[in-house]
Amino acid sequence: MVLIVGGGQSGLDVAARLKALDVPTLIIEKNQRIGDNWRNRYHALCLHDPVWYDHVPYLPFPPTWRVYTPAAKLANRLESYAEALELNVRTSSLVVNAMQDGDLGNVRIRRGDGCERTITVKHIVFAIGFGLEESPIPTYPGMVIIE
Repeated sequence: MVLIVGGGQSGLDVAARLKALDVPTLIIEKNQRIGDNWRNRYHALCLHDPVWYDHVPYLPFPPTWRVYTPAAKLANRLESYAEALELNVRTSSLVVNAMQDGDLGNVRIRRGDGCERTITVKHIVFAIGFGLEESPIPTYPGMVIIE
């Protein structure tokens, strides 16, 4: 099994490709829903890449899709993509610990309810993005914070 840490677009892309190759995967996503990494940002956010750079494997965006996708629209699309492709996703989950044991990895996962479980995997893919929400943000005079 391949563990994919992060259920954003890259994690879903990898899972879809591996599923097509009959490689079992498990996606671990910290948010409550797939797409929340986009849903939980400011309302007016749109992707700065045109849609033709943002296609996902096997289910491209329709030709009538907006060129610059609003974040909430992309969030819903990613969630429906995971559902349509029947990707194996566990939301509200975090990797607590990962240890190598020979050719395998033992990974402890904590669910949102506090329950922990250890799984054994052959590979781990980190698709966690930049982690900007956890990075310190410097302050300076005249700074405006967008909510």
